[in-house]
Amino acid sequence: MRCSVVECTTANGSKQFSSNLMFFRFPNDQNIQKRWVLACNRPGHINVKTARVCSKHFDESSYERNLRFELLGYTARNRRLLKPDAVPFLNLPLENSKDVKGESARTSRINKRNRSKLVETLLQTR
Repeated sequence: MRCSVVECTTANGSKQFSSNLMFFRFPNDQNIQKRWVLACNRPGHINVKTARVCSKHFDESSYERNLRFELLGYTARNRRLLKPDAVPFLNLPLENSKDVKGESARTSRINKRNRSKLVETLLQTR
């Protein structure tokens, strides 16, 4: 299982996987589901029935409190439930840091400059 957030390398079979890490299904609520898809920032379609988001993208306020565990002194690290309105917001990639297609802003500027030079030389040769 892999995290659906772009640039997140969390997978449950990898060396960095810890017992405190959890994977969450996409919510059934259509509005919140759309917000999750936007947060993942993946190009193309995400199959929300099979996709998962890891717990690295949520903070303590995103989880429901389990009062029974708290009163008995248990830690609920691996049995946490997300609040119904929780949306991933931690450790998300910056939208402007890199084009989703893989072309960096620098490469884009270089290509634009090269096209301009080509047009200029073609106009001068006429």
